[in-house]
Formats: sequence, structure tokens, C-alpha cells
Amino acid sequence: MTVLVDEMTQDETLGAQARKDCELLKSQIGLCTTTLSELSRTAELSSVRQTRRMPVGEFTRDTLQRWAVRRPGVVYDLDCAANSPLIELDPTLAQALENLLNNAADTGSEKVAVAVSWDRESAHIAVRDWGPGIAPEKLEQLGKPILHADRSGLGIGLMLSQASVERHGGRIELRNHREGGTLATLTLPVALSREEARR
Repeated sequence: MTVLVDEMTQDETLGAQARKDCELLKSQIGLCTTTLSELSRTAELSSVRQTRRMPVGEFTRDTLQRWAVRRPGVVYDLDCAANSPLIELDPTLAQALENLLNNAADTGSEKVAVAVSWDRESAHIAVRDWGPGIAPEKLEQLGKPILHADRSGLGIGLMLSQASVERHGGRIELRNHREGGTLATLTLPVALSREEARR
């Protein structure tokens, strides 16, 4: 695909809109390649190293702090009570959460708010931005196998993140916030204690 797009952009008869579309496709191919490489690398690590348990609040805080170093211009806020439950995780889950954080920051929102909550069965990590929100037709496509990637960033990265989260029995949900912006929620099962697992 990269070779084909490069050949098309070298065609001097290519129209302005087609050239613009080719440049967008080229950037999306690059994003796909980077995301696949990162997920492949973290998958290799997780295959060698078994999944580990960690409080969901600590996992979220650590991931958010690592992400913030790479996005210094974005103000973030974390709301998480003490004594959060344990979740099973591997490096692919951190990549999935970082993808949601990047999507929020890429909307142009001046800040990103992250809230952690839980019940007996599930832990929820909600990522909210104050961007333009998601168009209704885009929301209808989010649950389908193939997403049409564009400048909003809700393409292959989200699909790969969803696949990674589903391997852990979780899910990712996106919706427009009633007060503006987008709310993305990553839900993961709470790890059972040995006593609970034996029941």
C-alpha cells in the first residue's frame, strides 16, 4: 500500500483532492504500522512474561504519567479513590489506554480528565475531552469491524486497542458527553481472589 500511494503521489496529473486523500492515506498507513509494531512488541513481552495483577488506580496513574511526558502541552486530571481493586494486565493494556488518551488530546481539547471507578465485577477507566465530539454517523460505525480512519484518529488504532482489551474480557465504549466533548470508557474485569475463584 505504501508503494502504491507513493507512486500515485508522483503522478503529476493527480488532482488536488486526490493528492490530499493520498497524503491522508499515507499518514494512516504510517500510524497503522507504528501501532502494529508497538502492539507486536508488547505482545512478545507478555508472551514471555505472564500477566500480573495491579490495582486499577495504580495502573491508570502510571500509564497517565508516562503518557504525559510525551504530551507535555496537555493538562490532565485524575480522579481515583483509594484502595482500587486488582486487575489482570499486560503491556498491551497500557498501549490501549494510551491510545484513548491520544485520541482525547488530538481533538484539540485543552485538558483531558480521567476518572477511575469500579463495582464488584468491573473496573472502569473513563477518559473525557472537551473537543468537538463524535459525529452521529461515526458513532454508528464504532461497533463495526472496520472503521473509516480519518484525521479524528478513530480508526485502526481504536480497533486494535479494542481487540487487545477484549482479549482480557473487557471492552471500550465511546459516546458524546452531554456537556460537550467525548467520553471513552475502558472496562476491565476485576481480578478474583483465590478464594473467590475456588467458589
